[in-house]
Amino acid sequence: MANKFLEQVELGDNERKETTHIVKYFHQSTIRLSESYLSELGRHNYVTPTSYLELINSFRNLLSSKQDETMKAKRRYVVGLEKLAFAASQVCWNVDHESSEFVFNIIQTVICKFCY
Repeated sequence: MANKFLEQVELGDNERKETTHIVKYFHQSTIRLSESYLSELGRHNYVTPTSYLELINSFRNLLSSKQDETMKAKRRYVVGLEKLAFAASQVCWNVDHESSEFVFNIIQTVICKFCY
Protein backbone atom coordinates (compact mmCIF):
# COMPACT_ATOMS: atom_id res chain seq x y z
CA MET A 1 0.00 0.00 0.00
CA ALA A 2 2.90 2.36 0.76
CA ASN A 3 4.24 1.84 -2.77
CA LYS A 4 0.99 3.13 -4.23
CA PHE A 5 0.98 6.24 -2.06
CA LEU A 6 4.66 6.93 -2.71
CA GLU A 7 4.37 6.68 -6.52
CA GLN A 8 3.97 10.44 -6.90
CA VAL A 9 7.02 11.22 -4.74
CA GLU A 10 10.35 11.83 -6.45
CA LEU A 11 12.43 8.96 -5.07
CA GLY A 12 14.87 6.52 -6.57
CA ASP A 13 13.92 2.84 -6.64
CA ASN A 14 16.18 1.98 -3.72
CA GLU A 15 14.94 4.95 -1.64
CA ARG A 16 11.31 4.03 -2.37
CA LYS A 17 11.93 0.42 -1.32
CA GLU A 18 13.67 1.44 1.91
CA THR A 19 11.02 4.06 2.69
CA THR A 20 8.33 1.43 2.28
CA HIS A 21 10.15 -0.85 4.73
CA ILE A 22 10.61 1.97 7.25
CA VAL A 23 6.96 3.05 7.12
CA LYS A 24 5.86 -0.56 7.52
CA TYR A 25 8.25 -0.99 10.48
CA PHE A 26 6.96 2.18 12.17
CA HIS A 27 3.37 1.03 11.80
CA GLN A 28 4.03 -2.50 13.07
CA SER A 29 6.14 -1.29 16.00
CA THR A 30 3.36 1.16 16.93
CA ILE A 31 0.91 -1.74 16.98
CA ARG A 32 3.25 -3.75 19.25
CA LEU A 33 3.76 -0.79 21.56
CA SER A 34 0.01 -0.20 21.72
CA GLU A 35 -0.50 -3.83 22.77
CA SER A 36 2.19 -3.43 25.42
CA TYR A 37 0.55 -0.20 26.58
CA LEU A 38 -2.78 -2.02 26.89
CA SER A 39 -1.33 -4.95 28.84
CA GLU A 40 0.74 -2.79 31.22
CA LEU A 41 -1.59 0.14 31.81
CA GLY A 42 -4.95 -1.18 30.65
CA ARG A 43 -5.41 1.72 28.26
CA HIS A 44 -6.33 1.45 24.61
CA ASN A 45 -4.44 3.15 21.79
CA TYR A 46 -6.01 2.30 18.47
CA VAL A 47 -3.76 1.93 15.43
CA THR A 48 -5.92 1.82 12.31
CA PRO A 49 -5.26 1.63 8.57
CA THR A 50 -6.04 5.35 8.55
CA SER A 51 -3.11 5.86 10.94
CA TYR A 52 -0.90 4.10 8.42
CA LEU A 53 -2.09 6.35 5.60
CA GLU A 54 -1.61 9.43 7.77
CA LEU A 55 1.97 8.32 8.48
CA ILE A 56 2.64 7.98 4.75
CA ASN A 57 1.08 11.40 4.05
CA SER A 58 3.14 12.98 6.82
CA PHE A 59 6.27 11.49 5.29
CA ARG A 60 5.32 12.78 1.83
CA ASN A 61 4.68 16.27 3.19
CA LEU A 62 7.93 16.33 5.16
CA LEU A 63 9.92 15.03 2.19
CA SER A 64 8.39 17.61 -0.14
CA SER A 65 9.11 20.40 2.32
CA LYS A 66 12.74 19.32 2.76
CA GLN A 67 13.24 18.94 -1.00
CA ASP A 68 11.93 22.48 -1.54
CA GLU A 69 14.18 23.78 1.23
CA THR A 70 17.21 22.03 -0.30
CA MET A 71 16.47 23.34 -3.79
CA LYS A 72 16.17 26.90 -2.47
CA ALA A 73 19.51 26.56 -0.70
CA LYS A 74 21.06 25.13 -3.86
CA ARG A 75 19.75 28.05 -5.95
CA ARG A 76 21.16 30.57 -3.45
CA TYR A 77 24.49 28.70 -3.55
CA VAL A 78 24.63 28.73 -7.35
CA VAL A 79 23.73 32.42 -7.52
CA GLY A 80 26.48 33.15 -4.99
CA LEU A 81 29.00 31.22 -7.06
CA GLU A 82 27.95 33.13 -10.18
CA LYS A 83 28.45 36.41 -8.36
CA LEU A 84 31.88 35.29 -7.19
CA ALA A 85 32.83 34.32 -10.74
CA PHE A 86 31.63 37.72 -11.99
CA ALA A 87 33.63 39.48 -9.27
CA ALA A 88 36.68 37.43 -10.18
CA SER A 89 36.37 38.43 -13.81
CA GLN A 90 36.06 42.10 -12.81
CA VAL A 91 39.14 41.89 -10.57
CA CYS A 92 41.11 40.27 -13.35
CA TRP A 93 40.00 42.94 -15.81
CA ASN A 94 41.27 45.75 -13.62
CA VAL A 95 44.77 44.47 -12.77
CA ASP A 96 47.75 43.86 -15.03
CA HIS A 97 47.92 40.66 -17.07
CA GLU A 98 50.41 38.71 -14.93
CA SER A 99 48.63 39.49 -11.67
CA SER A 100 45.19 38.94 -13.14
CA GLU A 101 46.01 35.43 -14.27
CA PHE A 102 47.29 34.59 -10.79
CA VAL A 103 44.23 36.08 -9.05
CA PHE A 104 41.83 34.45 -11.53
CA ASN A 105 43.41 31.01 -10.97
CA ILE A 106 43.11 31.35 -7.20
CA ILE A 107 39.48 32.46 -7.35
CA GLN A 108 38.59 29.80 -9.89
CA THR A 109 40.23 27.13 -7.72
CA VAL A 110 38.21 28.23 -4.69
CA ILE A 111 34.96 28.34 -6.67
CA CYS A 112 35.53 24.95 -8.28
CA LYS A 113 36.41 23.43 -4.92
CA PHE A 114 32.92 24.35 -3.65
CA CYS A 115 31.19 23.23 -6.86
CA TYR A 116 32.39 19.66 -6.68
